[in-house]
Amino acid sequence: MYGLYCRKIILYICCYLSLDYVCAQNLPTYDRKPVHFGITMAINSSGFKIYKDISFPQNDSINVVESVAGPGFNLGIISDLRLTEHLNLRFIPALSFAERSLKYLMIKDLEMKKTVESTYLDFPIQLKFKTDRINDCRFYTLGGFKYSVDMISNAKARRAEGRLKTGRHSFFVEYGTGLDFYFQYFKFSLEIKISNGMNNTMVPEPDKLYASVLEKLYPRTFLFSLHFE
Repeated sequence: MYGLYCRKIILYICCYLSLDYVCAQNLPTYDRKPVHFGITMAINSSGFKIYKDISFPQNDSINVVESVAGPGFNLGIISDLRLTEHLNLRFIPALSFAERSLKYLMIKDLEMKKTVESTYLDFPIQLKFKTDRINDCRFYTLGGFKYSVDMISNAKARRAEGRLKTGRHSFFVEYGTGLDFYFQYFKFSLEIKISNGMNNTMVPEPDKLYASVLEKLYPRTFLFSLHFE
């Protein structure tokens, strides 16, 4: 019985070592190349950080204003430059579709929702900090900045009755983490990232009820991404 138990342990160890050897052969020189390219797909959840106007407590129509996150998705192209063994510079231009809403609770418990839809051209610059490679996996963190242009911004629309106006240009600070997985012919990554807006995108309209109670709106986005390189 004892001998059978030992043989099982030895078999498990041999299988593990064999698997470790085989896995370690996937793309062994991949990280030595100076430049890599790929594609990325992501789903996002976007909302606003709200700053209410100083006159909000005196408002006699609206009790509460809160942000409601909405779904969206991203498609982009990856350009990756190797700086050191553990540091890469990344540029990932992307087309991003986002939806965010503001929910208003009125005096008589009437609920209203104003939705802001955006189609962004994103231009992010990121630094990717990588750990040592363990077999065919590598953990990383990232940080950087992003400039985005809203292609369907209604900031200058003359007829936008009942709609909130938001600006065309946004700047974000980004940070996140992920895992690289090395396969025989490509590298696949899972990544989560948060983008926090640095500039106010609210277009002031003091004569409009739903805009008059707001002072600033800062966009925020959570992304879950799949990278193929």
